[in-house]
Amino acid sequence: MFIDQVTTTSEGLDIVDAETGFFSDPPEGLSAVIAWDAGDGNVTCLMVWDTPGQRGEFAFQKMMPLMESGRVQGDPDVLTPTRVFIRN
Repeated sequence: MFIDQVTTTSEGLDIVDAETGFFSDPPEGLSAVIAWDAGDGNVTCLMVWDTPGQRGEFAFQKMMPLMESGRVQGDPDVLTPTRVFIRN
Protein backbone atom coordinates (compact mmCIF):
# COMPACT_ATOMS: atom_id res chain seq x y z
CA MET A 1 0.00 0.00 0.00
CA PHE A 2 1.21 3.48 -0.89
CA ILE A 3 -0.64 6.63 0.11
CA ASP A 4 -0.14 10.17 -1.11
CA GLN A 5 -1.99 13.44 -0.93
CA VAL A 6 -2.04 16.26 -3.47
CA THR A 7 -3.69 19.68 -3.33
CA THR A 8 -4.44 21.41 -6.61
CA THR A 9 -7.06 23.74 -8.03
CA SER A 10 -10.57 22.50 -8.82
CA GLU A 11 -9.85 23.31 -12.46
CA GLY A 12 -6.61 21.32 -12.27
CA LEU A 13 -8.45 18.28 -10.96
CA ASP A 14 -10.98 18.57 -13.79
CA ILE A 15 -8.10 18.67 -16.30
CA VAL A 16 -6.47 15.61 -14.73
CA ASP A 17 -9.72 13.66 -14.93
CA ALA A 18 -10.42 14.76 -18.51
CA GLU A 19 -6.89 13.98 -19.72
CA THR A 20 -6.22 10.77 -17.77
CA GLY A 21 -9.61 9.34 -16.80
CA PHE A 22 -8.46 9.43 -13.18
CA PHE A 23 -12.00 9.08 -11.81
CA SER A 24 -13.92 7.78 -14.84
CA ASP A 25 -11.38 5.07 -15.79
CA PRO A 26 -9.01 4.75 -12.81
CA PRO A 27 -5.41 3.77 -13.51
CA GLU A 28 -4.04 0.34 -12.70
CA GLY A 29 -3.22 0.04 -9.02
CA LEU A 30 -5.38 2.93 -7.76
CA SER A 31 -7.38 1.35 -4.93
CA ALA A 32 -9.15 4.47 -3.69
CA VAL A 33 -9.20 8.23 -4.06
CA ILE A 34 -11.05 10.73 -1.91
CA ALA A 35 -11.19 14.39 -2.97
CA TRP A 36 -12.52 17.25 -0.87
CA ASP A 37 -12.87 21.01 -1.05
CA ALA A 38 -9.78 22.53 0.56
CA GLY A 39 -11.08 26.11 0.26
CA ASP A 40 -10.05 29.02 -1.97
CA GLY A 41 -10.83 27.04 -5.15
CA ASN A 42 -8.51 24.18 -4.19
CA VAL A 43 -9.15 20.46 -3.88
CA THR A 44 -7.14 17.96 -1.84
CA CYS A 45 -6.99 14.33 -2.99
CA LEU A 46 -5.97 11.39 -0.85
CA MET A 47 -4.94 8.44 -3.03
CA VAL A 48 -4.35 4.84 -2.02
CA TRP A 49 -2.24 2.82 -4.47
CA ASP A 50 -1.49 -0.91 -4.44
CA THR A 51 2.26 -0.27 -4.88
CA PRO A 52 4.61 2.72 -5.10
CA GLY A 53 5.61 1.54 -8.58
CA GLN A 54 2.07 1.81 -9.94
CA ARG A 55 1.76 5.31 -8.54
CA GLY A 56 5.15 6.24 -9.98
CA GLU A 57 4.24 4.88 -13.41
CA PHE A 58 1.02 6.91 -13.46
CA ALA A 59 2.85 10.03 -12.30
CA PHE A 60 5.60 9.64 -14.90
CA GLN A 61 3.40 8.73 -17.85
CA LYS A 62 0.30 10.84 -17.20
CA MET A 63 0.95 13.57 -14.66
CA MET A 64 4.42 14.79 -15.64
CA PRO A 65 3.29 15.95 -19.12
CA LEU A 66 0.37 17.88 -17.59
CA MET A 67 2.59 19.48 -14.96
CA GLU A 68 5.36 20.30 -17.43
CA SER A 69 2.79 22.00 -19.67
CA GLY A 70 1.81 24.23 -16.72
CA ARG A 71 -1.86 23.23 -17.01
CA VAL A 72 -1.82 21.45 -13.64
CA GLN A 73 0.07 22.26 -10.46
CA GLY A 74 0.46 20.27 -7.29
CA ASP A 75 3.12 18.82 -5.06
CA PRO A 76 2.36 15.39 -3.64
CA ASP A 77 2.96 14.59 0.01
CA VAL A 78 3.76 10.95 0.74
CA LEU A 79 1.91 9.78 3.83
CA THR A 80 3.10 6.93 6.04
CA PRO A 81 0.13 5.36 7.80
CA THR A 82 0.55 4.28 11.40
CA ARG A 83 -2.84 2.55 11.63
CA VAL A 84 -5.20 1.34 8.92
CA PHE A 85 -8.69 -0.13 9.10
CA ILE A 86 -10.52 -1.26 5.98
CA ARG A 87 -13.90 -2.93 6.23
CA ASN A 88 -14.60 -5.60 3.59
